[in-house]
Amino acid sequence: MKFYCLVYEVKDIRAELLEESCKKRNLDFVLLKAKDFDYTQKINLDNNLLYMIDIDHRTRYLEKFLLRHKCVNFYLNDIYELSKVYLDVVYEKYKLPIIKTIYDLTNNKILLKKYVDYLDGFPLIIKVIDNSRGIGVIKVDSFESLLSIVDYLLSQNLDKHYLIKKFIDYTQHARLIVLGNKVIDSIEYKKVTNDFRSNAGDALNVVAQKFSDVINNTAIKATQVRGVEFAGVDVLIDKAGGYYLAEVNSPCYFPRCQLTTGVDISGMMVDFLINKSKNNNI
Repeated sequence: MKFYCLVYEVKDIRAELLEESCKKRNLDFVLLKAKDFDYTQKINLDNNLLYMIDIDHRTRYLEKFLLRHKCVNFYLNDIYELSKVYLDVVYEKYKLPIIKTIYDLTNNKILLKKYVDYLDGFPLIIKVIDNSRGIGVIKVDSFESLLSIVDYLLSQNLDKHYLIKKFIDYTQHARLIVLGNKVIDSIEYKKVTNDFRSNAGDALNVVAQKFSDVINNTAIKATQVRGVEFAGVDVLIDKAGGYYLAEVNSPCYFPRCQLTTGVDISGMMVDFLINKSKNNNI
């Protein structure tokens, strides 16, 4: 049995932690790089373990190509990926506490005014789908600003999708790591000075933190609805105790938790897939 790890080009701390965990278990670790992958090579992943780290389109395609084999992975079904736009709709269907959302961007002033009212007024958030670390999350404080930002974004003809979301004045930003049917680790992102985004940039302030059973169970259910068995779930908590599902990230940047709390997330990931293989639950 081997552990196949997919990256675009660079082997980062996630791959290093997984490789170390594999070595401790006498499991061969194989790094596959999407940038120069040879699609003519004969490779059989049947009964081997597979995990994708990078989420660029070439690495995603390589993963889908390799999933033709009966390899062991963190997916619950054969629908390996939905757009984050569709995922929010699915979360809403399953009555998860998502942030109130408009699922498309328009420069129609009449519609925009209705949307602002629906989202409980300003400030509100415009979010660019498929970015990370706070990039493309825009706080809008007035209708004049909203119009100019929307006009600009729609004029760029970018292959991007945008959401308009209610602004949550949160007091805590929880990141929960879900594996299987339980939360195995969690941290809190501390607010950044002069920035409404707590997960923006590289110098993040995070601390180990436990959260209520209600929030843990929300993270577990959201991960299952997402169709995966491993994810990093972001939940925003306001001063009244209200909580809102912000994102379910799979794959996720688990080292931030592992290196903060000391929980051996990478080892637990490898063990989970090994046990899944033994149970023939592929």
